[in-house]
Amino acid sequence: MIYSEGSFSSVLPTWEGVSNVRIHCFGSTDARTCAWVSPEREDSSGEKRDRQLRVYTITDAGRMRFQVLMNDTGSSPGEYQRFFAYKVTAFSFITPVQRLHLIDHYIHYCQAHIFHLQTESEDMVRQTAELDELWDKAPQLVHGFPQIDSYSVESVVNTMQHFIDQWQLELEWAKRLREREVALVTKSSEAATKM
Repeated sequence: MIYSEGSFSSVLPTWEGVSNVRIHCFGSTDARTCAWVSPEREDSSGEKRDRQLRVYTITDAGRMRFQVLMNDTGSSPGEYQRFFAYKVTAFSFITPVQRLHLIDHYIHYCQAHIFHLQTESEDMVRQTAELDELWDKAPQLVHGFPQIDSYSVESVVNTMQHFIDQWQLELEWAKRLREREVALVTKSSEAATKM
């Protein structure tokens, strides 16, 4: 595989462990000393440019690192939504089985976020109602608990619903990706059986 420096970052996305700069390998920013890529050629056109054109080949070690990063679903769970979008852009470099595994994991990740936010929202409404009832019936029992006005509760619940809606969109997108992958696998299986 040959990639110019400008397109290299689209093959090895810039997420933690890969790159804080264009090319970064174990503390080195010089691609010539990096174990993941090797220089293929430099621009020999003689034209003056702001940036030099360099072409790199991804090494076997680079391909292995790429596979490790693509299959990693446990690192930085708080950033996984962003990482998954990067991974989707590189799906053509992994097998259909790997793609389906990542998509299925992301579907469950989205569902977990939706469930958590729904539960938290419902708990907040329920607990606020219980505290309001106690404030009315036995204020001495809720001494020290702040009384939250309905406007504040509604604002928090609306914000949580906003996040639920965002995760719902992510979930729908992941399901469409899965449908596409299943259709591709089915199509290639049917083509193979006709041969």
